[in-house]
Amino acid sequence: MAILPGALPANEVVYSQLPQWYHSVSRRLATVLVPFEIDGVTVHSIGEALQRANISRATYFRWVRQGRVSDAQYRDRNGRRVFTAEEVDRLSRVANRLVDSSEQLRMPLELSGR
Repeated sequence: MAILPGALPANEVVYSQLPQWYHSVSRRLATVLVPFEIDGVTVHSIGEALQRANISRATYFRWVRQGRVSDAQYRDRNGRRVFTAEEVDRLSRVANRLVDSSEQLRMPLELSGR
């Protein structure tokens, strides 16, 4: 099959040629997050778990390296982390806890680096 210069095969899409309304609609659509079940255990994907806890992937992996949170207990068959509801709740509590900053407020300004 010969392709004319400037023409695309029917199965290829150039996103810059899509109508402008397509981009604005696709950005506004909310992703529906649905837990799934593996071997009788209901789990959430890492994206869903971190979105529910309101933290980024970078923050999660930094906290795991620092020992602030433990890594996910389960992995799926492809080695991706999956989280139980209890793990999501625990992660959310850690991410949204209040820290008493009164010790830092009592520190003299020359010691606090300000």
